Amino acid sequence: MALLATYRAETGAGVIIKMDVKQIGYASGMSVQEDYGADQVYVVSSIMPQDNENNKFSCRINLDKVEMRLDELLVNDVIKIAEDVLDRADFNIEVIDLASGATTVVYAGCCLASRNHNIRANQISSGSMGLIALDTVATVATVASV
Repeated sequence: MALLATYRAETGAGVIIKMDVKQIGYASGMSVQEDYGADQVYVVSSIMPQDNENNKFSCRINLDKVEMRLDELLVNDVIKIAEDVLDRADFNIEVIDLASGATTVVYAGCCLASRNHNIRANQISSGSMGLIALDTVATVATVASV
């Protein structure tokens, strides 16, 4: 019988945006869609598929309520202007388990696909980002808890 204490809670996770090894921002919410490009394989004279093949991998990430800390990167000459972040494809998205502080999953090699800003009168401004990742890296802690 499984106990509730043995399950990892995904509600206690934090999302950190890193460029190289420096934290450049964080997000309060994230949704991920991984597509493995599964296609059915047919052979001649058969109306039924004979096999399923994974032909490609794509990973799209949507970050909600993103806060970027670009001032430190500008001062240290990591980037020249804030828009340089959009041109670089070497930032990672790390999901941190807030209870243990361990990294649960890393989405590596992300590049920005879209960005949205919401600015309304008498409200806190917020933004969201759509990213495309090159790879998904599960950490040892994640694999051990499954």
